[in-house]
Amino acid sequence: MQASVCRFALAVGRFCYGATAWSSTATNTASVGGGGAMRWIEAAKIWAVLGLQACAWPMESPQTAASTAIATVQLAGCELFPGAPIGGSGHSVALAPGQPMLAFSGSTDSKRHDGSLIIPKNNAEYCSAPTNSVMPAFANTASTDDFITPMALVDASGEVFGFYESWRLDSSQPFGVRITGRGVGKYDRDTSSFAPLGLIWTADRPNYGVGAYYDGTRVYVYGCQNGASAFERNCFAARVLPKTIGDPSAYEYAIAVNQFSNNADAAQPIAINVGDLSMTKLSDGRLIATFVRPLDSTVYVRTALGPTGPFSNAFALFRCDVGTGEFCVGGVVHTALIHAHVGIAVSYTRASFDKMAVGRGQPRLVDVVLPKELP
Repeated sequence: MQASVCRFALAVGRFCYGATAWSSTATNTASVGGGGAMRWIEAAKIWAVLGLQACAWPMESPQTAASTAIATVQLAGCELFPGAPIGGSGHSVALAPGQPMLAFSGSTDSKRHDGSLIIPKNNAEYCSAPTNSVMPAFANTASTDDFITPMALVDASGEVFGFYESWRLDSSQPFGVRITGRGVGKYDRDTSSFAPLGLIWTADRPNYGVGAYYDGTRVYVYGCQNGASAFERNCFAARVLPKTIGDPSAYEYAIAVNQFSNNADAAQPIAINVGDLSMTKLSDGRLIATFVRPLDSTVYVRTALGPTGPFSNAFALFRCDVGTGEFCVGGVVHTALIHAHVGIAVSYTRASFDKMAVGRGQPRLVDVVLPKELP
């Protein structure tokens, strides 16, 4: 009975997520030219996936996220590259000191959906005039039928890698989209794009690649999926050496704090009742993870003693600049955009079940000073 109720709730959730994606993205694309259809399909795909894997994993992990309110200092936010054909909250990495690179969902033309890559000329440009430097983020070498959405970016001792999701149109699937897998690519500085090294995970696994962190030895990759309901996200972790990052058999999966198995089926959640995790290290050595829970309007932060925990309670970091009936998605922390006098920089995107005005779905960036109360 419980499983039937859960499946029914997920079906309703998928319908709502699809309506959200259509209303928040299709309207916004009117101001950016070609690729609008691809952008709303991409947004619908992202929301639909939230409900595809519910009730699939046990909930015994102790890393539940109780919420604690804290006083934070939120500096002025801005739209990221206003008018550029991008969607989602985006991910970033530093190609060199003072030279960030950002990757978003989007289209570089009306017929191809390969993600959008932007390399600002300076640290202030991402909050100013529309950029003319939008280029393909990933070269699609796998199949002409597959589209690619960029995920987390990570710098491993000078080698930059980008995780991605591969998908194709399929009328037999919810919202006409079928995920074909998730993989990783290596950044080529000569071509200013990522060359896919291959798919690592099938679509039924957690969305590994939504977050990534390099500890100086290994790359930790984070992925989440629904728990007991479509509104409860539980997150997992895998790790790999940079030299074998394109080899699916080289990954180890967290089964407990600082314990790993090479069996992906043995993976256990490192955090429950959260959202897609974005992990980074602060200048004082603390690890933090930021996230937004499904259909929420608050970005939360947790500190961690290691890449797989244990984690602190979840602290409310800031409320997204949302209007009536809107919520936010993303909550991605941007190490490459952190200024010396600011705690962290976080991006998010507004969404709604109702029709949104043009520009309301554009990604936004917020600088936040972390409070002293944060452990």
